[in-house]
Amino acid sequence: MKTYSKRVMILIVLIFGFQGIEAQGDQCLWDTIKNELIAGSDDVVKHFEDNMENAYDAWRILYKADQSANRLDVDNLKEVSEYAKRSEKGSNDIITEIEISGGYTSWRTIALGADTNKKLYLEARLINEKYYEEDWTDELFVSKMHDFVKDSHLSDAIKSEILKINEVRSLSNIVLRGGEDIFVLGSSSNSSIIEYLQTLIVNRAASKIVDDKSFKAALSEVEKVMKLPSVTATEITSGSGGLGRIFTGNYEGNSAIFKFDSATDYDVVEEMELVLKGLEPYGGAKLYGRVRVQDDNGVWREAVAMEKIEGKDLFSLNSSMSRNEPLSIQVTDVHLKAIDDIEKKLTDNGDFLHETNLGDFMLTNDPDRPIVMLDMFVSKESRPSRGLLDTRNEHVRNTISKLVENSKQ
Repeated sequence: MKTYSKRVMILIVLIFGFQGIEAQGDQCLWDTIKNELIAGSDDVVKHFEDNMENAYDAWRILYKADQSANRLDVDNLKEVSEYAKRSEKGSNDIITEIEISGGYTSWRTIALGADTNKKLYLEARLINEKYYEEDWTDELFVSKMHDFVKDSHLSDAIKSEILKINEVRSLSNIVLRGGEDIFVLGSSSNSSIIEYLQTLIVNRAASKIVDDKSFKAALSEVEKVMKLPSVTATEITSGSGGLGRIFTGNYEGNSAIFKFDSATDYDVVEEMELVLKGLEPYGGAKLYGRVRVQDDNGVWREAVAMEKIEGKDLFSLNSSMSRNEPLSIQVTDVHLKAIDDIEKKLTDNGDFLHETNLGDFMLTNDPDRPIVMLDMFVSKESRPSRGLLDTRNEHVRNTISKLVENSKQ
């Protein structure tokens, strides 16, 4: 009876699917479903008998979209059929969704899950895929994307900004490259986040935010940076020190320096804090905390707030001396003693300074802090100390000594 039922089932599939399969020349698909039904369980055969068209469509979707998916799992077939009915999407659209999701398992988590933002992002990606696969005109793509945005749960303010964009690339840069974050942030009840997201959308569309990487990084940081105190700052990056961006301004009544790294693909703020804390025992600049600084492209960047040191960095002083220019600060034996004291303390503590860039030694007129160090890691020394050497492998003390002699002339 079991074998007979399956054979009857195969005949039904053959009659039903002849035009849809054989006429398309997809003999491989036809052979596969015949063989799988012959080997399949009674439950599978019964499911095909009871739900001929839907069962076949679901089987074909899994066959086309993900060869690793279990096409003879009745629950899988039912879920795909129910999704097709509920979403009113055709087989090819669902196949595309599964493919761009990375397979049936990932697609199932998104399409059948509870996360609306993931579903919206999947829908946006489907529109983009159809633009290329079905050779849509630019006008049709824009129209479809606008309709999608209107029907989404994005706030009216965010919808308004996106609907102003009528160019394919700009729409893709924002709705697609922004990922799920666009939908998460764009439906926020926090008015500050919505206003900031509007700024990011406008500036990405105008190419002030120049690439997808920077845009995505900005979106990923929105909720974190908006919790930080904002400061008004002016950029003073000179290149004398290490890598990074340097700004000056005011922090809680104190003149301050704000620093963040040029890179956006890793968190460097914690690293900067560790540097400052490591230098504190050696008279380094005080750490004030974390703030947000707005870049020219409208992106708020998390930054370290630190004490502003009034003085001149050693690199700049040395450059002025080499050009026979007058020094902006008088370098004296006090500075020589200060560098000697720093070296001795480092040796006594078994510490070592990494990346000793001349630009990170600030010389001041303060007799209590003649030298303040910046942006150098302090760690335990595992080899005999050779003293403080700059990037040219020359002793920092020698540079200061030359400046002292120059100041005496």
